[in-house]
Amino acid sequence: MSTTTLLAIIASTWGIAMALVPTLQIRHMVESRSSSGISIPYLAVLVIGFALWFAYGVALENLALMIPNTIAFVTGATTIAVARHYRAWAQPQGRRYAALRIALRRTLRPLLKGEATGEP
Repeated sequence: MSTTTLLAIIASTWGIAMALVPTLQIRHMVESRSSSGISIPYLAVLVIGFALWFAYGVALENLALMIPNTIAFVTGATTIAVARHYRAWAQPQGRRYAALRIALRRTLRPLLKGEATGEP
């Protein structure tokens, strides 16, 4: 086995390990039901980088680049999805239900003011 092949195997294996590390962050978000300490823009930059490195690996037909960056892309995208999920639930109740409150107010205001509803 050549030195280049050995380095490719070692680097790919380490790349896979690095790609799986965000699962620890996902676990923490799920356990705490919060993503307040997660920077989604930072993760987005990383995910774009993983996609670019994957594309470069495809262009070179190099599995040592394609495999770890595919795993990293999927893990990063999953981390963003989980973070966004918990951000949506962390919004103040007023913002979460604002559209519903507005619709109810428009519907019920005439009834509460005693205005005619047009029914006999």
